[in-house]
Amino acid sequence: MALSAAQDHKTVFDGDRGPNTGGMGAFTPVASMDAAMRARVMRGIVEPTFAGIARAGAPYRGVLFVGLMLTAEGPKVIEYNVRFGDPECQAIMTAMEGDLLPLLDAVARGAPLPTPAPATRAAVCVVVASGGYPGHYPTGMPIDGIDEAERVPASWSSTPARRCATAGW
Repeated sequence: MALSAAQDHKTVFDGDRGPNTGGMGAFTPVASMDAAMRARVMRGIVEPTFAGIARAGAPYRGVLFVGLMLTAEGPKVIEYNVRFGDPECQAIMTAMEGDLLPLLDAVARGAPLPTPAPATRAAVCVVVASGGYPGHYPTGMPIDGIDEAERVPASWSSTPARRCATAGW
């Protein structure tokens, strides 16, 4: 079962400038990951990956994050992680309907997976990083402006649970 797709922003500055990072934020849904592309990724990448893992005698139960680059030749794998991708996970979890716990519990027990409600919300998550990141940067710096940001009306939700940010790194 696959959750929603999310796209991250790798460069440290706007306009795709600056060095690459672990991700300065992410959003979901991703327009280029339509039903046809999703089926192509599942059929051409995800299913063969799990089949190869099983053939190697190492059946896997858990989270598999597949980082992709969509190219003119089709989707290409950049990375696999056996954890949720950061910051993509923040956007996916923020937009997700329902509770993730029953899914994780079923995976851990090897039980049939409940069908999650499809995500119906969009989410944009932004990373707040100390000046100088991803190079040498000071740590333990205060994050200012949170109170002002909390007062900004949000049309999609006014609850902090539907907002996301990562501080530090």
